[in-house]
Amino acid sequence: MPGLVDAMAAGGIVIANFPGSAVLEAPAFAAFMPQLARHLLGEPLRLPNIATWWCGQAREAEHVVSELDNLVIDAAFATPLLGLGKGGARLGSEVRRRAKALARRHCAAATRLYRARNCQSFDDASGRRGRPLARPFTLRVFAARDARGTWTVMPGGFVRIGPVADVRATSIGAGTRSADVIVHGTQPVVPVTLRTASQAIRRNPGTLPSRVADNLFWLGRYLERGETVLGLVRAGSASANAGKDNHQTTERLCNQLIAVDAVRWKADASPGEIFAAAIDNREGTSSVSALLAAARAIGSGSRERISPDFWQMLDAPFPKEGSFQQRSFILRARFAAFAGLAAEHMGRTAGWRFHDLGRRIERALNFARLLRTFATEEASANDLTALLELGDVQISYRQRYATGLALMPVRDLVGLDPFNPRSISFQANAIREHLDALPRLKDDGMAEPQQAAATGLVALNSTLSATMLTAEVCDELEGRLFALSDAISERFFLRGSETLRASGMTLA
Repeated sequence: MPGLVDAMAAGGIVIANFPGSAVLEAPAFAAFMPQLARHLLGEPLRLPNIATWWCGQAREAEHVVSELDNLVIDAAFATPLLGLGKGGARLGSEVRRRAKALARRHCAAATRLYRARNCQSFDDASGRRGRPLARPFTLRVFAARDARGTWTVMPGGFVRIGPVADVRATSIGAGTRSADVIVHGTQPVVPVTLRTASQAIRRNPGTLPSRVADNLFWLGRYLERGETVLGLVRAGSASANAGKDNHQTTERLCNQLIAVDAVRWKADASPGEIFAAAIDNREGTSSVSALLAAARAIGSGSRERISPDFWQMLDAPFPKEGSFQQRSFILRARFAAFAGLAAEHMGRTAGWRFHDLGRRIERALNFARLLRTFATEEASANDLTALLELGDVQISYRQRYATGLALMPVRDLVGLDPFNPRSISFQANAIREHLDALPRLKDDGMAEPQQAAATGLVALNSTLSATMLTAEVCDELEGRLFALSDAISERFFLRGSETLRASGMTLA
């Protein structure tokens, strides 16, 4: 965290594990624990220490080299061990002959990097699927201190279970199974409740930090962008499978994916390769997998504002098995779940408004680009079909127009219809409503820059007709949306070296 060390030096913050304290946790220090206890505490260790030798000392190094077969070798610090694989600790007797010779030479050449310890036999008990199963384990117990300074050892603890039955396991740590241990008491436990006797009712949820508002805004944008990219892939795949008559539409859909950086451009890439990369390729900043990873990273920073179901969807593994159609369906359902959880499970607070603002701005930007590409005067029936599919308004169009596809009705429905929840006009109206509901810096009744930008966007859309929705107008809409996004960021989100937000903070 930027500035953390400066804050510590100034005495403005207390850190439990001070920078540098990890040195004392280096495995090499285990060799000195008995002496340290006598020197610092004036008494021996109450629990015996496993015999350990740090190879940074000449006599100890000679002992380790001569007794290598009977010891466990691992790193004294964080440097990986040469010749002993990736396990971090190995029984000398189990190391292959060639690796053992290499370890001997390296141990003699870089002694300070190594330590050795006696083989430790762990207790042996476990179970799996209702059957007893022999596995070594270690039990870690915990002690708690109350307000009077009295320490109490908790009834139970935390167990790590080794992966193999050999009780001489070198270590039991990362990668092994774990379980909680509970000790049942002989007397009934006095019930404890978190329910308070009384609590004053309030409907104001408190202040929304700028960081959280920023996170929710971009969470909405990334999820909407991911849904759009997936829609382009699905439409492109259907267009490519429809035959040569759809070649031009397929090419335009591919170019849209390249334009938003869902894939890296390769001159000889086939449509199938482009669609596959737009789903899986992490190199493209706007591939579906990259956008979901970015959304998860943002969501992890605001877990306290996200429901468990929403986080479970963010944290779900990316689907890698199954056919293209199966994976597309799973992803489509996931994006629909995100939208549904936000619409029906988030309280109508400022946090929800920022999340929805991100969605609305991103959706309007996407459809301004799509209209510019697929609703030109030269647009084919395949282009208009793809645009209706991307806007998810095929049924709405057929209900209104039974005579077939026509450019102007498609433009109006996708771009200007205020009753279509995916049109640009609908997004503009929703954006203005959100910004009008958020707190202002002044009470003079004057519009702030972000409000003025939203009002201008609504006014422009309300005066447009389908015939006026040309590529140049789509460019202007896109420019206004970018300016509006910048104005929202400038007003509500911390930037650069700012440490405080101006007064009139938003409510959560």
